[in-house]
Amino acid sequence: MSPVSPHGPLPPTTAALIGLVAVIALIPTPAPASTGDEPPAWLVERAETLLAATPTGEDAAAFTDTLLALADELTALGFHGRAAHVREEAGIHAFRRTDLDRAVTIFGDGVQYARDHGERQREGALLNALAIGYSVTDRNDEAIATYGESLALKVDLGDTAGVGRTWANLASTYQGVGRLGEALDALSEADRWTRLAGNERGRIHLLVNRANLLDDLGRPHEALAVVDSAIAMTRGTDEFAAIGQAQRSRARILRALGRPEAALDALDRAIDTLESAGERYYLLFSYQDRIDVLRDLGRADEARRALARFAGALDGDEVVRLRPIERLFAGLLELDAGRPGAAVAALDEAVVAFEERRREQDDEITRAGMFRGSGDVYGALALAHLADGDTLAAWRSNERGQAMLFRERVLGGTQIADLGEVQRVLDQADAVLVQACETQVEPLVWFVVTPDSLHAVTAGPPLPLATDAQALLTLLATGEGETWAGGVLTRLADRLLGPLMPWLGPDGAGRLYLVAPQRLSGVPLTILPLPGGTGRLGDRLVINHVPSASALVAVADRTATGSGMLAMGDPVLASAGVLAQADASPLPRDPVRQAAATPLPEARREVRSIAPPDATVLLGEQARRSTFEELAGDQAVLHLATHALHDPLDGRRSTLLLASESPDRGPARMTAAACETLALRADLAVLSACRSGLGHHVLGEGSFGLPRSLLVAGSRSVVSTLWDVEDRAARRFMEAFYAGLRDGLPRDVALQRAARQLSDSGAPVRDWAAFVLTGVGHEPVPAIVGTARTGWNRLEIWTGVGAVAILVIVVLAGRRGRRRA
Repeated sequence: MSPVSPHGPLPPTTAALIGLVAVIALIPTPAPASTGDEPPAWLVERAETLLAATPTGEDAAAFTDTLLALADELTALGFHGRAAHVREEAGIHAFRRTDLDRAVTIFGDGVQYARDHGERQREGALLNALAIGYSVTDRNDEAIATYGESLALKVDLGDTAGVGRTWANLASTYQGVGRLGEALDALSEADRWTRLAGNERGRIHLLVNRANLLDDLGRPHEALAVVDSAIAMTRGTDEFAAIGQAQRSRARILRALGRPEAALDALDRAIDTLESAGERYYLLFSYQDRIDVLRDLGRADEARRALARFAGALDGDEVVRLRPIERLFAGLLELDAGRPGAAVAALDEAVVAFEERRREQDDEITRAGMFRGSGDVYGALALAHLADGDTLAAWRSNERGQAMLFRERVLGGTQIADLGEVQRVLDQADAVLVQACETQVEPLVWFVVTPDSLHAVTAGPPLPLATDAQALLTLLATGEGETWAGGVLTRLADRLLGPLMPWLGPDGAGRLYLVAPQRLSGVPLTILPLPGGTGRLGDRLVINHVPSASALVAVADRTATGSGMLAMGDPVLASAGVLAQADASPLPRDPVRQAAATPLPEARREVRSIAPPDATVLLGEQARRSTFEELAGDQAVLHLATHALHDPLDGRRSTLLLASESPDRGPARMTAAACETLALRADLAVLSACRSGLGHHVLGEGSFGLPRSLLVAGSRSVVSTLWDVEDRAARRFMEAFYAGLRDGLPRDVALQRAARQLSDSGAPVRDWAAFVLTGVGHEPVPAIVGTARTGWNRLEIWTGVGAVAILVIVVLAGRRGRRRA
């Protein structure tokens, strides 16, 4: 996570607005074309005076109308190029005043005006402005489509530089909505056109953006090569801000690669450059990064001097805003020096300052990810209490910092559960809770809570864990699974499970509730080998994920009052015309359209197979979002077999795809944020869709995504997936899972049994280890116990028989598994 803005965190819309206004300001304004003679001198002078004005207060509110009136005068006189130019300026003025809806309307009207009067150059500028307006008002599909129009026009006009800028803007939009692969493609196109235009300065900024994006994607080696290219291009230029930002990016990447000495050298270069350029904003970031790196290197005295330098650089307002950061570093340095009492005192101050600043924020995600994340501030205090010998105070401090936003949404406040309440639930579940205490740079610490005890153990330094976790996920993605991942699995098991085996051994608990660390996000812990080669962890115990100990108590104490089951599968997501239109677009392939073009026939069979006779079953065009929203609140069980899209930048935008009211309108998106608005009374929600269990991880808050949102909405537990699962494998798994539920097994045991059945049948790891349970796992699902499996009616049987010939032909031609992605 990046350090805090020296001026405090900005709500996402405000931050985007500032950045995009800057983009608008960079769009060159071509000389307005005109029809006939030039306007009268008095009108030209008046226009120039108005366009140069910067009104404030009440005058600013009326200024947009003044500009639009001027545009109408120019139109009446036939000066359409100048009229279009003034309309654009009116929209920009409304934009800067944050009157966003009006700005979008003005830009849209301006595009049509320029188009109607053949002012194609001005049309291109207005299209870019309109697309930016759409982005800021969260109309991202319209923004992307508008950029596509702008690209086609600018290519036709031969505006090479303009094409490059439009691709760069498009890359920012893609990145903002989590479509990172397309963002990389757009940046490549932006670089190609910018190079053709001979704009070396523009290329520097593009390369730095590309490096940062690759780093966010977990591709640090590629990121380092790209940022080095950017730095090489800055030699001999006066692009000091770009040089400083590139050096800071290089330092962050090197630190992630475990090269702190090289990172420190890059940071020193960045600081020297940014100081000489007067770039205060990024300079304060670099000061903070330097303290971290010096702590990595164990150079405590230098780290203290770096902290003093950071504190001394703050002005009066920043002293208040950045008090949590300054006190956090002070406490960590005291902890490094072996003075836990002094560390506790400083970190208590950091927590107080953090909570004061957090209460001032209206935006939820800003509160969740403020500064370095709540987990860092409270986690550091927990480590200090541990060093001081107080395990209970340490656990309470760590718990205070975990899933704060979840507690606010579900419990109406940030109060935490008492240790006794947690142990009550664990006793009922015959379980142990293992809870991560994770900070930015400290070793990973596990808190182990049993029904009658509390312990803390260290799992080792975070970087090797993160490296092995990423390597394991990469190997699993190849489909080879345990065949090639043996060494990585063994190392992870030794580091993670070794300290925990006293509680997870043959004589320990058979059920685990886990608050997983950020560095293990997406890792299937069930496949970790047990010491001594005695099998896998998932063979010995069942694993359930929870956001925090308090969240476990909250969902366990819920009563599921819904009845029946709503099962939806293989929704018709788009008509042939919509798909053809998407294929003809010059833009990178939209993953939503790609999913819409991929039917899931096994999902239909899955839903028919697992649904009890009295279930509400909706398939194809009937599997609509509107119907789901209408019916979901009354159900005990929700089952969705469809496509899902994971957003790694903002888990609230992770999406389930359902049918819209008409296939001609394309897919209906059920985002995680929309799921939170549902009033559910469900006992179980099953998301049989690719990557439905992944989210955007915030240190301390955990993973924002579909499972968390459904827990917030009222469900007691959620089954989801960690990666792409082949369509038929998902059906087989779900049939086995629901068979266990019908037999009365607890839901986590039913999940374990289904995985074991597929594993014993020879299915690869990727077909069964992807499924995870979040929330309550130790109870059966009464709405499913004892229900009959749905049979096939005669029409379905004969339809299936009639399709055998076609299926045989397809098989002989070569099968290709469909994935629910």
